[in-house]
Amino acid sequence: MKHKKIASILAITVLSLTVPFFSIPRAHAFDDNIQYAMAGFQTYSDPLFGTLPTAREGSTVTLTVIIDASDFGTGQQNVTVGLKPSWTTTWTNATNADTDSTLAITRNQVVSVTVSLALPTLTGAFANFNLQTHSWQARVWTGALNAPSTSFHDQSATTTFALYSNDQADGLAAREQANERISYLTPVLGFGFAPGQAKAASDLAQAQAERDLGNTNYAARNFAAARANYQNALNLANSAASALSGGDAATFTNVLLGGIGIFLLGVGVFIAGFGGFWYALRRPKMKVA
Repeated sequence: MKHKKIASILAITVLSLTVPFFSIPRAHAFDDNIQYAMAGFQTYSDPLFGTLPTAREGSTVTLTVIIDASDFGTGQQNVTVGLKPSWTTTWTNATNADTDSTLAITRNQVVSVTVSLALPTLTGAFANFNLQTHSWQARVWTGALNAPSTSFHDQSATTTFALYSNDQADGLAAREQANERISYLTPVLGFGFAPGQAKAASDLAQAQAERDLGNTNYAARNFAAARANYQNALNLANSAASALSGGDAATFTNVLLGGIGIFLLGVGVFIAGFGGFWYALRRPKMKVA
């Protein structure tokens, strides 16, 4: 049983290395050996909705369910796996674990089932779906062979997410990158004078202003303007990094590592100086004959 649990953990781990995903908790502890994970989402700190998973309009998301059947009863279990978003009452089922094509599982098997769901584009009845949050739930049923079942074996918790327009998705991706660069460049600029520091400081201040203006426009649901602001913030933050590197083609990583190097050098000098001072206090006194 331990080996099978390790296998299910490894399956989730491999999934996490290939695509952005997050685990979904179960709503009820019917079966501790069933794990849920969703791929195709990015988690952002959204100025409107807070921190939550998000997906781009028209994209496809994938539910992966790892079933460790070590606690299933004897005999064959006929399993259906489905995913349902909040805007419909219809379940989207896995092709190999559907109501007319159930998945046969016997005790002690470990199986992986995937369900793909195409998200709508923001047109027609879905035009304003990006102005509110939505949710989904996953479920595992057991029942008769190749037949619908109303008896579910396990289900995930209801999970909230946001459906983004292209402007929202691109804008918040740029905002996240800009925030990352701003947070790293700010202490680097505090290390002292360096060539290009004045321009870097100016660019960084403008980057922060553009990011803040983007937050204002985003909160006002002007996502196109917010996207432009966030991209400007990212460009200015990159310009600040370039100024610190002398305006050459050095990457942001080089600037970051250079700042860390200066910091570590300062720490080393401090420790060396403190060590020398401490040694001077504690060294044995020379006796005068």
